[in-house]
Amino acid sequence: MSTSDPGDGPDVDDVVTCFLRHRGEVLLVRRSGRVGSYRGRWGAVSGFAEGDPLEGAWREISEETGLEGAVTLVKQGEPFGFEDAEAGHRWRVHPFLFDAATRDARLDWEAEEGAWVSPVEILTRDTVPRLWTSYQRVGPTEADIRADHEHGSAWLSLRAVEALRDGAATAAAEAAAEAGAEAGAARPALAGLARSLGRARPAMTALRNRVDRVMARALGAAGPAAGAAGSAAAVRDAAEAVLREAIAAEEGAAAEVARAAAGRRVLTLSLSGTLLEGLLAASPAPARVVVCESRPGGEGRTLAARLAEAGLEVVLVPDAAVAWALGALGVELVLVGADTVLADGAVVNKVGTHPAALAARAAGVRALAAASSDKIAAAGEAADAAEEAPGEDAAEAVPPGGRQAGVARRLPRRRAPLFERVPAALFDGVLTERGVLTRRQVRAIAAEHAADRGWDPERT
Repeated sequence: MSTSDPGDGPDVDDVVTCFLRHRGEVLLVRRSGRVGSYRGRWGAVSGFAEGDPLEGAWREISEETGLEGAVTLVKQGEPFGFEDAEAGHRWRVHPFLFDAATRDARLDWEAEEGAWVSPVEILTRDTVPRLWTSYQRVGPTEADIRADHEHGSAWLSLRAVEALRDGAATAAAEAAAEAGAEAGAARPALAGLARSLGRARPAMTALRNRVDRVMARALGAAGPAAGAAGSAAAVRDAAEAVLREAIAAEEGAAAEVARAAAGRRVLTLSLSGTLLEGLLAASPAPARVVVCESRPGGEGRTLAARLAEAGLEVVLVPDAAVAWALGALGVELVLVGADTVLADGAVVNKVGTHPAALAARAAGVRALAAASSDKIAAAGEAADAAEEAPGEDAAEAVPPGGRQAGVARRLPRRRAPLFERVPAALFDGVLTERGVLTRRQVRAIAAEHAADRGWDPERT
């Protein structure tokens, strides 16, 4: 089978391959005996492009699964071509990745059965040609994680673990296929990948903690004498386990948010996935959700819109009105997310969190920071809160008539910090999947995370 680009022409068939992802697993379907090619083999949701590939992807998802209203496009991969000489076909594949809110797919006649599985199972199943190549075009990468400023640290940390898992799975398959592969040959490459992923977003503690946990477990499980395939397989398996645990932790933290917010008038800010899930799941629903705009960036407006669309009573206020809102709008609980929780219980979160916590303390309103316990920084580590939104540097400006008069005006330099550190004393606790943690419990978890750093002598 040739993997060269077949080029354009009437004998090249354009097809879409759509991976639907839910809780870290993708939907694979076994093709029925009624389809025209690759009967009985496993593939993703697919079909002929017939025009615009993205439109074709949505059409195939609708026809083959009925999930078009429950999926969100994550990534459109670079198309690639290959020639299957055995089948007498030349294909150009357009890969897509969608996140699915549910697994309730209604498969049509093109599939005999479906299964939600780890993507790495593609490497061991009898699949349509080049399915792993298709997945690799849309699977998460370090570059994706660095460039993503839409999702929060919880979501991106899951993608980092997936990227490490996928890299390890590829390395394990290659090492197993190569007779006499050098013992331990996969380790340096995987260690380098783990380091790069851990550094991809320095302010996101959960990302580094979860990558470190994978490597700490894997290197212990593989043992010092493990060969290339064994080491890579150990990383792959550890990543699978950590991914499941991380998803459960995020869901658990959201469940705790739902319990805390049920029936109450809540004030929040920024856009936390944990808070969004929890507020939407609260039963009874929060009596009111007051959301600060969260400048710079204004992602609080996005949170407010999503909550309002779901039918919640929402009030959007300027950040400077937080103290007013606590009294005038009858707020009973200030509930914010956390990008990082330091070992001393201090919280690093979107700028505006400190004023909200101060106002809550002055008004006698309970304040909690909500996050999974993986957002607790390792003992001895400080948080990277230096990131700023793009601003205007000092510049010369000529007012009307100024050029003729030879007069220039210097504008002030703009600073727009994105994160700030809030002392632990301003919160009534940190709300996690384990419940509300005391400072002593936070310190204990921080020590566990510090121990996981030991897998990499270059960083300890």
